Amino acid sequence: MANDYSWSTGYRSDIDEEHYSMNMKIEWNYTNSEIIERKGFGKDLNKYMAQTVARYVEPYVPWGKSHVSRYGHILSHEGGYLSRSRRIYANKNGGTIVWTAQYAEAQYELITPNRYHEVHPKSTDHWNEVAWMFHSSAIVRSVDAKRRELSKP
Repeated sequence: MANDYSWSTGYRSDIDEEHYSMNMKIEWNYTNSEIIERKGFGKDLNKYMAQTVARYVEPYVPWGKSHVSRYGHILSHEGGYLSRSRRIYANKNGGTIVWTAQYAEAQYELITPNRYHEVHPKSTDHWNEVAWMFHSSAIVRSVDAKRRELSKP
């Protein structure tokens, strides 16, 4: 099993007769990005994090009781178009959740206050912030457990 780094020391006594110096050098066996990935960070963890956040956010995303999508499909209360328009993207630098419905921004900014609370009582504007307020510790625990699982010795 290789260490992430190796180190060496050397002594110098040429400063003067009463003093000496010790030179130390740490040499990393991996690049910064390789070390980061070996610790469990990277695209897989970022995707897992975005998926986990999306699960916790879902109850707060507004969705209609019965409305027509932009493609003419009737959508029931079992998942409105805004909720189903969610897309998750991830790369080595982070994860992103995008709601692609044309009215997503209006719902997020509360320009359109129609929430259908009788069907979806937790729906609200700024749904990601509300979900984080109530579930951040559970999200962090879950993502950290996944990071440990993905890390390599």
